[in-house]
Amino acid sequence: MIQAIEGGSVDLAIVDPFFSRRLKQKGYKVMLELHRSNIPFITTSVVTTATYLRDHEDPVERFLRAFLEAQAFIGKPENKPAVVKTVTMKMKITDPATAEESYQELLTGNEKKPYPSIDALRNVQKLMATMNPKSPA
Repeated sequence: MIQAIEGGSVDLAIVDPFFSRRLKQKGYKVMLELHRSNIPFITTSVVTTATYLRDHEDPVERFLRAFLEAQAFIGKPENKPAVVKTVTMKMKITDPATAEESYQELLTGNEKKPYPSIDALRNVQKLMATMNPKSPA
């Protein structure tokens, strides 16, 4: 998504706090930070097709289990050193202050529950309806 924004093929996108900060540093304007607003929305999602789910039930279940365990791991304060080290390495961050900011943004963007609220689902449906008239609103 970031490459699409920087390449000019996308004019507006919903990105996580980490990428929001990086885009701001490059001079892009952030219109709204969902994690700082009171707008219920889904910021983390895993999507697949019904066919893939049906044909790959076991790998999907293993992925979801690992994903939820990773979310829980990230949220535990005692795991902060390991999380910061991983973020620093994977995102190629060299500045310790940036690494700390990235960790805090990761905590902010990390869903507290592994399922969305009804209000968040409704807001996503409303957004989808503006892009596709066949979407339920």
